Amino acid sequence: MFRSIQSKLILLTTIITVSLGLIVVFTYLRLEERKSQIETIYRNNFVSSSRLKDIHFQINQVSKTCIDYLANNIDAIQTFSVLTQYSKGDSQQVALSVLWRDYQEANIDNGSARNVESVQMTEKINRFLFLLNETCSLLSNVNSESDKLNANMVEMFVLQQSLHPIFISMSAKGESEIKSIYNKVLSEFISDRNIIFILMAIQILVAVGLTVSVNRKIIRDIHEFLSRIKTISEGGGNLTKKVENVVHQELSEMAIYFNKFLEKLEEIVAAARDVTKVVSVSVKQVSSTSKELSVSALQQSDNISSIAAVMAQCSSALGQMTETTGQVKRSTENASNVIASGNESIDVLTDQMQRVVINQKNLSKKINEITEKSNQISTISRLIEQIGQRTNVLSINAAINAAREGKLSKAVVDEIKSVAEQSRSSAIEIDSILRTIQTNILAINEDVNRDSERISQLSEQVLETKNVFTRIDSSLNTVRQMANSISDFIVQQNTIIQDAALSTNSLSVAGAQTSVAISDLADSASQLSMTTEHLSSLMSKFVINKN
Repeated sequence: MFRSIQSKLILLTTIITVSLGLIVVFTYLRLEERKSQIETIYRNNFVSSSRLKDIHFQINQVSKTCIDYLANNIDAIQTFSVLTQYSKGDSQQVALSVLWRDYQEANIDNGSARNVESVQMTEKINRFLFLLNETCSLLSNVNSESDKLNANMVEMFVLQQSLHPIFISMSAKGESEIKSIYNKVLSEFISDRNIIFILMAIQILVAVGLTVSVNRKIIRDIHEFLSRIKTISEGGGNLTKKVENVVHQELSEMAIYFNKFLEKLEEIVAAARDVTKVVSVSVKQVSSTSKELSVSALQQSDNISSIAAVMAQCSSALGQMTETTGQVKRSTENASNVIASGNESIDVLTDQMQRVVINQKNLSKKINEITEKSNQISTISRLIEQIGQRTNVLSINAAINAAREGKLSKAVVDEIKSVAEQSRSSAIEIDSILRTIQTNILAINEDVNRDSERISQLSEQVLETKNVFTRIDSSLNTVRQMANSISDFIVQQNTIIQDAALSTNSLSVAGAQTSVAISDLADSASQLSMTTEHLSSLMSKFVINKN
């Protein structure tokens, strides 16, 4: 935000970070060097001490063996085998000469200075090793060299006694050297630590000085600029106030951009006020239209319920026809047991049966008409469903156009009115079709009554000619089959009417659901209206220029 301030702070932070990093790296290298020195000295001293102890122990063992040989005059071969273990070594211990060589190499790596005791110890141990090797060689010829062997053993014992205080002195001197080196390294570490503390104190003082300088030059103007912005932000939504120009370039640019932001915000608030007013008017129109649609949907649902009631009455009438047909079947069965005679009675019976067939055909035609009318009812129900769908889609489109354009389109309103008129005309057509169905049902009832009368007459004639009907039993069977066919046909028609009634009930339920959906839409429109009024009240709190 402030370029000059950022450059200064970045430069200061970079200098401090690089300095601290160099100091830490330098100190780490120094400490690692001290650590490696201490580890080298400790390792060399430990190796030297362990080798020296082993040498001392083996020399004591050799001397003890020599003393035991001189004192007890042990067998030369046994003595030779014991001394050979220390001169050449075996599988369990290292030879004395090898230990002495390792000790000398460790002292050379340690870099310790040669002194009088070290020189004396070296000479005496070399002499001791020489005598040990010579003693071992002499033991092989112990018979010829026994006197010289005794002299060598005595000299080896004397050398061991003189080496004992030298070993003790060398061990003590090694520990003192380790302590002196450790104290020296510790003092160097403390001096490096003090240097780090001094450099860190200098860096802190430099950082504090730069901070105070920046605070005096810039922070004061920043506080003044922030106080102006605070005055504008706490001004009760007044967007006409502006921030005046300040001295520094960065703050001046920030004031210009802040003023531009206030101007843009003022334009947004003005546009939001206009849009809120238009949305409020549109929402009220949508709410009133939804209420009208809800009332119309309820009326259509009532009409469909009436149609369902008529269908139920038709089903009941067909049930009565089924019972009547059953009575005809029973009468025919009774007539099959009657014996009739006479050609004239047969002719009359045949004529009556033909009339019954003709009436049944007429009944079939009228039932077909009922079926066609039922299909028309199904078509009208689909039309009503499409009307509901279109009404929902148009309502949603009206809401979207209101939110997008700020007003309802007149074409959308005309389309909604047209859909409502189609719904009313469909209801009128449904009513006329139902009337036609009722008329047909009445005609069917009259035909059935006439058939019943004729069948009664036929029964009387059958009784009169009971001695003659024996020969026409086969004809009665045919009549019985026809009656069964008529009964099955009536049952089928009854099933069709029941299905139509179920479809009508489904349409009634769908209409009720449509009415509920429209009511929910009206409630949503009311809530949107309340939200719009609240938004308008919030926008009225801002103070803007009325240009």
